[in-house]
Amino acid sequence: MIEVIRSSGASSGVMHTAARGALNVPAPEMIEILVYLATQTKIFAERARLTLAGWDEATSRAAAADPRTPKEVLAYMITPGNLRPTLLPALLENPAVSEESLVELAALASRYMIETLVKSVRVSQSPRILNSLSSNPHLNPAQTSAVAEKLASFGPATTSSPETAANSAEPVKAAEPRGQPAPTPVGLEGSDDVPDEATSAYLAEHATEISAEAGQPFQPIGGIEELMPEFHSPPPGEISVEQTPTVTSSTAQGAATAARKAPAT
Repeated sequence: MIEVIRSSGASSGVMHTAARGALNVPAPEMIEILVYLATQTKIFAERARLTLAGWDEATSRAAAADPRTPKEVLAYMITPGNLRPTLLPALLENPAVSEESLVELAALASRYMIETLVKSVRVSQSPRILNSLSSNPHLNPAQTSAVAEKLASFGPATTSSPETAANSAEPVKAAEPRGQPAPTPVGLEGSDDVPDEATSAYLAEHATEISAEAGQPFQPIGGIEELMPEFHSPPPGEISVEQTPTVTSSTAQGAATAARKAPAT
């Protein structure tokens, strides 16, 4: 019958009867038909939802616990807006119910459902569901402690928030060393302390000359003194030789001039 209804082959009267859950079909198929009407039609959706909300509890619990129940039916039952609290234990332990659905439920569950979630074996074995449950604002202090203890059993990584987990996934850059001396080039290590063989040989060969000049003042060799000889002061002997004739000649000329100007006696 579900295929007839999906293909729009059923009459309007049959559809109304189906929305009231009064078709002569097995209970699991009737539940599947009601879920289809509640989610895929507009005219019969409200009537079908009311029928599902009041459906026989024993039959509904059996469908919630059966892994062979169609996934559309299980998804409808576990949705927070449709969930009947009495069906929650069976749905939590049904492996056909997706973990993603339980993660969504854990964050939005009412305070009447939280205790069932905390005691669930499947929830206790899933860090994802526990993390979602820990964010539920309806947790009381005892439930918060219980959830935190379960998360701690998985290790510290499971207790971090999504932002912390995202940041920890990023690659960590290595710290750059500061204040370390630059590496010494190869071949120059210890060059200030140990002379090479050529230097040692030179010092040994000229030891006598070096000892003789040890007390003499430093005398630069070459440089600007060789490039500008005109600025050198002449030796003292040359100064007396060159300047003396000049002075004598000037004295003689002055005496002659004075003799010409003197009056005759």
